[in-house]
Amino acid sequence: MAKSKLPSIEEAEKVIAKAKECFAEANMHADKAIEWYIKTGAQLRKARAMFLGDKEFGQARVRVIPYMSAKWCGDLMRIAERFEGEALPPVSISVLKEIARASDTVVEKVVEKAESGETVTVKKARKMVADDRAPEPDPTPAPDTPVPATGGTPEASENRPGTSVPPPADDASEGIPDGEYELFPLTKHELETVIRCLHDNGSKGALAIAKRLDS
Repeated sequence: MAKSKLPSIEEAEKVIAKAKECFAEANMHADKAIEWYIKTGAQLRKARAMFLGDKEFGQARVRVIPYMSAKWCGDLMRIAERFEGEALPPVSISVLKEIARASDTVVEKVVEKAESGETVTVKKARKMVADDRAPEPDPTPAPDTPVPATGGTPEASENRPGTSVPPPADDASEGIPDGEYELFPLTKHELETVIRCLHDNGSKGALAIAKRLDS
C-alpha cells in the first residue's frame, strides 16, 4: 500500500498562520481571550499532524510565529485537545493549563467551585490535581514491630507480657553487701564507685541490673 503523501511545508505553514491570527485575536479581545486561545491550540494541533516530527513542526512554527515559545505552543495544544467544543468554566487560561490533563473529577470540581463564585487560582488548581493523583492509602494495617526477646529499653520491656524491669535505685550504695562479687571481682568500694559513675551519667538501667547481681 502506498504511503499517504504529507502536505507540503507551504500548506502546513498556512495552518500555522491561522493559529497566529487566532493568537492575535486572543491578545486583542480580553473578554473572548480563552475562546481564541483554544482556537489557536486547535490550529496548532492541526498543523502538527502535517509534519513527521516535532522538530520539523517546531521549525515551521518559529518561522511563522517567532514570538510564541515552545512551552506556550504545547500548553495551548493541550488545552485545545481537552476543552475544544466544551462549555468552559469561568477560570483563567492558566488554570485551564493546570487541569488540561487532569481527571474528569478534578475538572468537575473546578467547574463547580468557579460557578459557585469561588475564585479558582492556579495554586488551588495545582493542589487539586496533586491530591487527585496521590496514591490511595493502603488499608492493610502494618505488621506489629517485633520486640527483641532480650535487651532494649525499660520502656519497651514494660509493653511485653511477662517481663519487668526493676526501678532504678535512688542511692547508688543502697543494698551493696560487703565482700567480692562472683561476676564482678571488685571490692565493695570499687563496685560502689563504678555504680555511682553509671548513675551520674544517667545509666539507671545498668545501675538497676548491677544491684540485682546479688539476688
